[in-house]
Amino acid sequence: MTRKLSLSALTLCLILPLLTACSDSLPLDERPLPASWSAEQSVHKRKLPFDGAHNFRDLGGYQTRDGRTLRWGVLYRSDKLAGLSAADEQYIERLEIRRVVDFRSEAERAEAPNRFAPDTSVSVFNKPIAIAATAIDDMRGFVTSPDTRTDDVRALMIAANREMIENHTPVYREFMQELLHGSSYPTVFHCTAGKDRTGLAAALVLSALNVPRETILEDYLATNTYTQEQMANWLRWIKVGSLFRANEEAARALLGVDADYINAAFEAIDETYGSMDNYLQTALGIGPKERQQLQEHLLY
Repeated sequence: MTRKLSLSALTLCLILPLLTACSDSLPLDERPLPASWSAEQSVHKRKLPFDGAHNFRDLGGYQTRDGRTLRWGVLYRSDKLAGLSAADEQYIERLEIRRVVDFRSEAERAEAPNRFAPDTSVSVFNKPIAIAATAIDDMRGFVTSPDTRTDDVRALMIAANREMIENHTPVYREFMQELLHGSSYPTVFHCTAGKDRTGLAAALVLSALNVPRETILEDYLATNTYTQEQMANWLRWIKVGSLFRANEEAARALLGVDADYINAAFEAIDETYGSMDNYLQTALGIGPKERQQLQEHLLY
């Protein structure tokens, strides 16, 4: 029987052979602690130096439409935390992370369980999102095939982003409701690659905080910048695995992010709910009162 692999599982297929190719580890005492940063801290330090997480970044520093700033050191987004080194585990403790929200499916978690220090006080909340639109029988074969067309990959990613709104809004509602509690922070939310399910989650939080859409898109697209080294590694693996026949452009479309992908989710929201504000209030339970609560927790 052929096992179904979701799009997110592709990252596992590609990363596992490359875990030994990580760059030198930054000593623990030299790693930054964003909670100590001011509102004026440079956004160039948004990505944090983990050995085994390549898209772990702070959402602090973003400006809202009314001139307020997201706090540093309270809300993070990331890829999977299964490959953390011992130093990474201690870094999680130094960041005083209280809550981890994991959007991966049960199968993903079983294949690559997150790693934390044995005596950690981190609470993990599993909020699985399995995207049917990206279920492919043989993902390795799909990504390495010279017959895989870029347009087909882009259509798949657009369908996946629409599906997250159409089928998984209840999960995002649970996530947003969790953020209303001050005891939740600092929080990190993640999936496998930290780009699709996590990217939409970040967009919803930033929207609720009244961050401009152009800034939200910049945050979403930053995955392409922060994962450049890993993308190069993945593409090398794909080339070798396909005997240099794979469609590299299609692979990039699958492994990266594009504004059209997240815009498909926004379009699904507008089509069904009329506006992001109405979606937040009616579907996610984040009305004016709840938005004020989020602002108190997350803004300077």
